[in-house]
Amino acid sequence: MTDVMRVFASCVRGALVPAEGKVLQSFDFAGIESRVNAWLFNEEWKLKAFREYDAGTGPDLYCVTYGRAFRVDPRTIGKSDPRRQSGKVHDLAFGYEGGVSALMEWAKLYGMDLEEMALQARQVLSEDIVESAEWMWERFGADTGLPHDVYIGCDGVKQLWRGLHPRIKQGWKDLKEAAAMAVQNPGVVHRLSAGRLAFKVEGDWLYMRLPSGRKVAYFKPEYDNENVSYMGVDTKTRRWMRTKTYGGKLCENAVQATARDLLVEAMFNLEAAGYPTIGTVHDEILSEIEPGFGSLDEAREIMCRLPAWAAGLPVAAEGWRGKRYRK
Repeated sequence: MTDVMRVFASCVRGALVPAEGKVLQSFDFAGIESRVNAWLFNEEWKLKAFREYDAGTGPDLYCVTYGRAFRVDPRTIGKSDPRRQSGKVHDLAFGYEGGVSALMEWAKLYGMDLEEMALQARQVLSEDIVESAEWMWERFGADTGLPHDVYIGCDGVKQLWRGLHPRIKQGWKDLKEAAAMAVQNPGVVHRLSAGRLAFKVEGDWLYMRLPSGRKVAYFKPEYDNENVSYMGVDTKTRRWMRTKTYGGKLCENAVQATARDLLVEAMFNLEAAGYPTIGTVHDEILSEIEPGFGSLDEAREIMCRLPAWAAGLPVAAEGWRGKRYRK
């Protein structure tokens, strides 16, 4: 049976049109969270791979991620290849310290077959990785509802991803430790070894200073010899309560906030060049312009101009013009 509301929802974007005599222009950053995550913690191989892809000399990064983990030449993986989708899901699931449960959620969203992925993974997993996955299975496997072999494959892929991203993995640990030290020593700045993030407690607030200088604030922080917590709205219950955080969550906050700073920079630059912003959607800027004004190439160059604080961060943007909004 057709889901009528889903059909209606799919028509909403196309109902958004520009003012008479105008056209819409849209630009969004490509893979911005993965890029920022690698840049914040100096995951050099990945930054190099992004630069090569942007220059047209290297393969797609989701293909690279899959290829490095599964020992496959990424150049043999096409854009419509399910293995590329698998690499994308791995990056989304594991980038913020996620595990098997996170992989299950993203796999469901993208229609990825976990049984097939687990079967492929078992062919490349070392004995040490399988042993560690078995340990996790004994403690958490039953809660996931996954068959044993599928769970082992999923946890094994998690370990492969973390092994390929040692600096990001260390970044999660450094974030948790720096936040904890800041809470225990109010007024003292605690910087991460990578140097791009820092924590400090002032009054009732724990501040995480971003590369841009902007700060993310956490109200009434506490430390209980294991976890940092603060007062906020719980993402599941939607209640105001004390909420625990961890390295991966702080990483997500830092990455998404930094990506937002880049988006705001791009908005100001585009507006100054005559491309007025009428809306944003995540990492996308929507403008309304005169037909024939400027060009996509010009707008792309403006979108990708980096502020001084973001030196060395590889960015790319994709865009279109039209009479109706689309994704």
